[in-house]
Amino acid sequence: MMDHHGMDVDTPSSGGLSASSSSSMLDLAGVDLDALNIKMKLYSESFVWSRFAEANHAQWILLCAQVLECLLSEVAKTELKSSVIAPPGLEESCNILRRLETEELEQWNIGMRNGVEKNDWSSLIMHPKLRNPMWPKVALGVPMELKDAVVSAWGMQYHGNAHATLLQAIDDLHVLPVEQSYAKIIPIAQSSGTGKSKTVDVVAMERILFPMCLREELGKNYFAYPLSDTAVRNYFYLAPGTADEVRCKAYIRSFLSSLFASAHLEVQQLIPMGTKTYVQMAKLFYDLFANPLRRMRFYEVVVKNAETRRFQNVQQSFQELQEGLKQRCSNWPSNSVCPILISFDEVHVLYTHRKIDIGSDYTLYSRMKSVLNEVVMCAFGVVSLSTASQIPRLAPSKENAPSVRERDDERLLPAPFTELPFDVHIIANPLVPNKATLTSVGTLEFAAKFGRPLFYSSYLSRKGSEASMTDDVIMHIIREKLSGRTWPPEAPAKLDVSSIAILSARLLLDLSPAAVYAKRFEEELVRNHLRMLYSVHENRQTIVTGSSPEPLIAEASAQIMNYNMNGSRYMDLWHLLMEFVDHGLAWQGAIGELIGRALSISAMDHAINGLRKVCDLKYQTPVRVADYYKALLTDDAWKDLRQSIPANRTRLSLTSASKTFEDAFEDAYFHFSHYAKANDSTPMRDKYAWAIWLRGTAVVCQLNQDLTDRMAPVYFSSRGNVSPETVSVNLDQDKTGQSVNPCGVGIQSAEDLFIFSHAEKLPYIAAVHCYALTENQGITVTRPTQYNFRLPMYDMEAPRYQIDFRGLSAYRNITNEVSAAIQAMINRSKDALFINHSRDYGVPALRQMLPVLTGHQAATKWFGGCG
Repeated sequence: MMDHHGMDVDTPSSGGLSASSSSSMLDLAGVDLDALNIKMKLYSESFVWSRFAEANHAQWILLCAQVLECLLSEVAKTELKSSVIAPPGLEESCNILRRLETEELEQWNIGMRNGVEKNDWSSLIMHPKLRNPMWPKVALGVPMELKDAVVSAWGMQYHGNAHATLLQAIDDLHVLPVEQSYAKIIPIAQSSGTGKSKTVDVVAMERILFPMCLREELGKNYFAYPLSDTAVRNYFYLAPGTADEVRCKAYIRSFLSSLFASAHLEVQQLIPMGTKTYVQMAKLFYDLFANPLRRMRFYEVVVKNAETRRFQNVQQSFQELQEGLKQRCSNWPSNSVCPILISFDEVHVLYTHRKIDIGSDYTLYSRMKSVLNEVVMCAFGVVSLSTASQIPRLAPSKENAPSVRERDDERLLPAPFTELPFDVHIIANPLVPNKATLTSVGTLEFAAKFGRPLFYSSYLSRKGSEASMTDDVIMHIIREKLSGRTWPPEAPAKLDVSSIAILSARLLLDLSPAAVYAKRFEEELVRNHLRMLYSVHENRQTIVTGSSPEPLIAEASAQIMNYNMNGSRYMDLWHLLMEFVDHGLAWQGAIGELIGRALSISAMDHAINGLRKVCDLKYQTPVRVADYYKALLTDDAWKDLRQSIPANRTRLSLTSASKTFEDAFEDAYFHFSHYAKANDSTPMRDKYAWAIWLRGTAVVCQLNQDLTDRMAPVYFSSRGNVSPETVSVNLDQDKTGQSVNPCGVGIQSAEDLFIFSHAEKLPYIAAVHCYALTENQGITVTRPTQYNFRLPMYDMEAPRYQIDFRGLSAYRNITNEVSAAIQAMINRSKDALFINHSRDYGVPALRQMLPVLTGHQAATKWFGGCG
């Protein structure tokens, strides 16, 4: 799988490292436990589960995995199907069991004993590792008190051209030959707050569109917009079981036929013959559905006619509607344009199995696609979208498609549409040099302009809303949507989908694409944790996701990371990162940069936490370079650094060559709360770096980039407003080799990287971090000298303040536990394959098989060793 951030984590459908968690108890009242226990007793006697108590570890794992498969298969036939994880395969079951913690293991054994000895499997059903929490309501809506603000935000001006791109995708599908198209349906898949529904709403201003929202009830405490079309949703809830193909598809045909027939009757009343342009017609339909009362009445009529089976022929009903519209239209679109659209918002309701569908390979959504295939020659298309998207169900690949026709080689299945608005508010009013200052950043008004449109629309909406949508309220919403949980938390963070989403928002956790469950895990991140879905390839199997540079999400992440519970941090950063690496989740070769990002982000937080005055958004506060390094370094290391001079002093004028670090960066500031990736050196150059500084972003380079690994812009406030002329850089290289000498690492030269575009060369910082070194630890800087060098009259290079780190001793707040965690990260990144191998005694043979040449005894036997 190709990915910015992939993952080997068990998700709700597979257990293990949970993709979400819940403390709520399962309701067993509606389950026939007697029948379930009888079935389980038969399994137990057949497979002799009574021997689990005396089994060795390997036997115990296999036996319990068998229990897990059988139990979940039986539970899947009950009303608890959606409340527990799906029945896993043998390998997945074993992984779940191997990762049980002490308390969970004890609870598992109690459940096993009760099941095998007492024939009571209820306690094992209740085990937390079998829990599959429903999509949190925080991912589908906002607190009810923000209702007015949300409605107001919906009415804000739409920015960007995503709707035009979507229309082009719709028309491209529309003109496909019938034999190549299975169904004219474009799925939209993207993270929350990216304007999916609003984009479709804007499409409705240009095309005739029947919008339907199927969202489930969110209860009294949460609200979402657009409102749910309850009559339509309830109609589909009552559909015959999907296993009954004939009745189920007839039920869907009746609805679609009724929709078109009811619309035809509406057209006859609304539009006189031949008096409207097509755009005017689209506006009439838009106004109809924008009126909540008219919309409700229209769909009530549609459902009533569908229930009475008044209309049955979808093609005939559509053709009658189309002809009625053409007769009243002065400029009906050409055949290359899809003139009529249907949209299903929150379509996950259709692909989620109901109780009546248990055991069926089909969902209402797949049955609907089959019906649409019957009328693929008709000139209408369907758009499906959902906040709670499950891509394999929304847009299954050919290999996984339930329909034989859908799997035909000649069929072209459109990949989900992901190209939704991003950065549109800042693009509408772009940043310009020489305008912003230190005080321009750190406010909700400024930070909300970056990223998904939800944030700035929410900010603007509060002005005209009776709801008190303060900065704190908006940040509360983002914290909940990022973590996927109600705030504040009840227990310390563990390594799960929630904590990884929080950390990735700032640190860009690079996840291994080789992970078995990476794809499902990433889908959960997109669905419930604000992760961006960049692309789904045409094969519908390869997905590309990641954490984009969004200041408000980074701020929410920072607030969560710095939240204290009973005197300790909610998130133990280094322990979580160690687990992340320990589970084999990190890219090989990227651990050094990850350690560097974590150290720098921690130093920024520590510096900000020590300030008396901070910005409205605390962790968007600019930090003096000196304060940052005081937070990063021990007192002794800072004392050495503050008095250091440029390493390239022989290329500088006397004034520049003798200026200490502290004096050179006296009025210099960092401003970063998160990292973004660079594909080349362009973002490091001053013509780009000034804007990155304003965004509050630092840069991590790709693994194949030369000279540097990370960059943070530095703004000199005394030189004027933020611009290319007032910005320099802090360059970092991160090394984890145990024999790497900082002196042997290539110089991070501002000249070679073309950092400065103007004549005056500002001072910059070049640091080399060698984390794995254990001897002569500390920092090396260029100390002032009494020797008189013959110096040039002017600076031939930009003054470079070099900092070489050996080991971890120079970093502040590196306790023994943190040092051990970092060393473990380094070691595990190199030896993860051997550490996680299932048989210790097989590791020597594994070393001999690998294409990696090392000096290990087992890897050098083929030529007698290294001596």
